This record gives sequence, structure tokens and C-alpha cells, in this order.
Amino acid sequence: MPTATQSDETLGDLLHSLGHISPHRILLRTPPGTATEDDALAHLEGEFRRRVELIDGTLVEKWIGFRESVLAGWIATLLNNFIVPLRLGVMGGSACPIRLLGGHLWNSPRKTATS
Repeated sequence: MPTATQSDETLGDLLHSLGHISPHRILLRTPPGTATEDDALAHLEGEFRRRVELIDGTLVEKWIGFRESVLAGWIATLLNNFIVPLRLGVMGGSACPIRLLGGHLWNSPRKTATS
């Protein structure tokens, strides 16, 4: 997938580089292509506690509905029933940001398991 860069010339280019997401999810207080991990964490820990992802310097708001939340709960239960008895790792909740390779700060809308 192409990446969001400061060389995007139009909003269409930016949306394409982010995977054709809804423009309503892109946060503009920090201009796209210039956001840092500190900016993303400020949103997670700020007054409104907005869950965001940092994708190539662009802050993208995470969205989850009721159905997705229920599904995440079921998946977390199944994973915990497997992970905990075998001491394979830990499960994080939906507000658990993870730093991925390539400079992405990912805040899963679902549960996260690490070992």
C-alpha cells in the first residue's frame, strides 16, 4: 500500500495513500505528514481521549461500533482462555497503543495480545 507523505498534492492523494479511508477520520490540527508519536499520545491522553493511529505522520481517528465492540470482546475471551493458562503473553484493551515497525503507532480498536 502506498504511504502518506508530505508530497501528496491533493486530499484525494492523501486519502489514497491512507487506504481510501473516510476524510472525517483524518485529524487536521497537526497537518498531515507532520504528526509525531507525541501528537498521537496527546490525543490518547487528552481531554477527549480520542483513539488515533499515527500513519506516516498523519493522525487518523479510530472508529468502532457496537457490533465490532461485541465481536472484540468475544475474541478477547477466546484468546485469554488460550493465552493465560499457557503463560504465552498478555492481552491489552482497546486503548492500548502499540509501536509497529515503520514508524506507525497503532491503537487497536480491538484487543491486542503480545508475548
